[in-house]
Amino acid sequence: MIGGNLMKSNVQRFNQLSKEYYILFMLILLMFRAIGPYSLLPSIVDNLLYAAGAIFGSIIILIDLVNIVRGKKKWNYNWWLIGFLVVIFISSIVNRRYGITGNIKLLVWQSIYFLVVYEVAQDNEIFPRLIKKFTGLLTSVWFVLALVSLIMFFFQYSYTVHLQTRSRFLRIGFYEGRLFGVFEDPNFGSTVCVVVIILSFAYLVRKSYGNKWLGLLLKINIILQFLYIVLSGSRTGVLVLISVFFVYSFFKVFYSKRINKQHVLVKFLCAILLSLVGCGIIYLSVDLFKWILSYIPELFNEVKTKNPVKEKPVDLTRPDVENNDDISNGRLALWKSGIELFKSSWLVGVSPRNMLPYASDMLPQTFIAKTQKYTHNSYINLLASTGSLGVVTFVSFFVSRIIEIVAFSFSKVNNFFQQGYATYVLSVLAVAVSGMFLNDIILVNSIGSLIFWLFLGRIVYLSKEFK
Repeated sequence: MIGGNLMKSNVQRFNQLSKEYYILFMLILLMFRAIGPYSLLPSIVDNLLYAAGAIFGSIIILIDLVNIVRGKKKWNYNWWLIGFLVVIFISSIVNRRYGITGNIKLLVWQSIYFLVVYEVAQDNEIFPRLIKKFTGLLTSVWFVLALVSLIMFFFQYSYTVHLQTRSRFLRIGFYEGRLFGVFEDPNFGSTVCVVVIILSFAYLVRKSYGNKWLGLLLKINIILQFLYIVLSGSRTGVLVLISVFFVYSFFKVFYSKRINKQHVLVKFLCAILLSLVGCGIIYLSVDLFKWILSYIPELFNEVKTKNPVKEKPVDLTRPDVENNDDISNGRLALWKSGIELFKSSWLVGVSPRNMLPYASDMLPQTFIAKTQKYTHNSYINLLASTGSLGVVTFVSFFVSRIIEIVAFSFSKVNNFFQQGYATYVLSVLAVAVSGMFLNDIILVNSIGSLIFWLFLGRIVYLSKEFK
């Protein structure tokens, strides 16, 4: 009996560790993919790594399903998310003439996000250990990436190459008025920079660091991430930063002891007003720091060449924005095109991985067909890819989570700042806002999606736990 219990305990422990280190493995893979130079490796390397990740993740899901059938594990999966996976499968079958392999791969990965990542965050035996390693690894790596990127700007390093195997250009360093640095995409890079700022700030506030030197590094990290956002020229990154600051400052003011005895309407208006003022300051600070930083490369050039400083600033104007009458830089046309695709297949969509071939075949005059670009909007991508059935299932899940978060945050007890709840909410918000301008969160395999589902799962757990 004792031996049987010990074996059962060891098996359970192994299962927990497998999930913990699998998610860390996912984080490492996705961080690699976020780095531009990684694309220079043969594509077979990326394919093998992600194939291994998909296989291991599938094994974890199968083991859990077997344990559920055998009564050793409770069914904790969300039915709306299960329904959404079914819709992806149906859409893939309906649109199979345009290809099915890519959709099956995506279905596997989406299942991993829903049934492993999201669920692990609600396991209190795994998550406390996992989150320390996860945040430590993410903040440390992004510290180095932001630092190297800034050094590239200071020395005006740039490198571009056309990747024949992937049919696109890779830009490294400073190029066309914006800092790509070592990031594959400065918009995705900037979004994660905001998340790293949130995590670093949370460590400082809770004093969750070993010594004063680590505390200093956290402060430096916040500065580095902010400077990269400034130089990246990412309007998405700036909007994400402002959105996160607004929500944080709103609840900070709303629950402030100074106005705690005021009427709830007065508290609400004060929180709105002061938060808007703070957002305005951040917006102006971005332009101010951009102006200051534009003179620094010339100082490095003086040290390098030993010539007097000419005080000529680096041009941080993006030609693709400045010389474009379309303020959205083509996004509005892509969104309109995505809606047109939805109208042509409104029930189950065109399937996630068949958008481009479907558009070329069925709607060749649309902007997506002509440019061979995706929607650059997670929510319109969801609409076009999975149709009305996908929207109903996913939005039902998403809206219920939003209602839960808002209701919980405005409860009589100051729950928003307890046990890292604010940290997770703000991080999820950062990725959700970026999803309005990028393909993230859903139907993609990205570091933003990993952060979103892991932290959202924890929000759900904490909401239930506090109640």
